[in-house]
Amino acid sequence: AYTVYRLSDDSYVGRFRIAAGSTIGATEETDGIDFIPGDFGPAYPGGLFVAQDGYNPPKAQNFKFVAWADIKAALGIQ
Repeated sequence: AYTVYRLSDDSYVGRFRIAAGSTIGATEETDGIDFIPGDFGPAYPGGLFVAQDGYNPPKAQNFKFVAWADIKAALGIQ
């Protein structure tokens, strides 16, 4: 699970997981994440969260891309 804190005062906002779904698989053995604000097209208009996934058999590791809007919705924030 990933924990989100508010930058202005380091207050706890919530936690979320990248779970297996119709377009991406779950993340396991993550050793790197990043968030990039901005407009990355129709799928990621409010920013992009990227998580490295070290477990992806039978293939090599990969990266999961999640729209920041989806994370905000899951956490119930505006």
